[in-house]
Amino acid sequence: MNRQNLLKAFQTKDDKLMFARLLDVIGRRDVVFSDFIDPHRAEIIEAALVREGFFIFKWGGLPVAERVVLRISELELPFDEENFPITRIKINRRGLAHKDVLGAFSSALGGRDKIGDIIVLEDSAFALVKTEAAETVCQITEIGRLAVFCEKTDFISFDSEIKCGEQLSFRISSLRADCAVASAFALSRSQTTELFRKGRVFLNWHQAQDLSRPINQNDSISIRGIGKIKITEINTGKNSFYIKCVVFKN
Repeated sequence: MNRQNLLKAFQTKDDKLMFARLLDVIGRRDVVFSDFIDPHRAEIIEAALVREGFFIFKWGGLPVAERVVLRISELELPFDEENFPITRIKINRRGLAHKDVLGAFSSALGGRDKIGDIIVLEDSAFALVKTEAAETVCQITEIGRLAVFCEKTDFISFDSEIKCGEQLSFRISSLRADCAVASAFALSRSQTTELFRKGRVFLNWHQAQDLSRPINQNDSISIRGIGKIKITEINTGKNSFYIKCVVFKN
């Protein structure tokens, strides 16, 4: 396994460091589990390691989860959810915000790596975390100035990500990323432009610096500090496009 060639798969220093730490463990164990990784990083790591003959299985704790843990092995293994080091946490409290849950968990764990998807419902919230971090987050008693009770659970009371976000429909004159962002979050043109300029917009987990980049059905657009859009349907009209999406606000 040529370590230096593998590290070339990533461009940023942080990404290279993350992958280097993972490579340090691979080879010393028959089966290795990564921390939680976003879909873009997971795709790059999977492609690089499959070329080296490894078998990769991705699981985020739920079928709809975006952030995943990679199981890396030299032999092809069946999927066994019980052996994946992921624990579901229920946060008992109404009125929680995604950004506050993420902030509290990240502060307690010293970063985002042990935290998977966070789902905020009307009367509670759920988070997927690495099992090694479960006891720590269960000690959290306050999130966003609200008293909370965190506990491990085997059950999450929703069927799909559609129930976790707001279903929204709107018309746009052009299938541009900036048009979709502005319409979904009711932003002005200048506000939207500033988000792109500051590098806060990601299209399918790639930083989107081009405002005019086209969008397609099933695309995911994330805006740091604001939320996420999942494009579910695009219909072409005479002079515009009719967009259906699910909006997840932080």
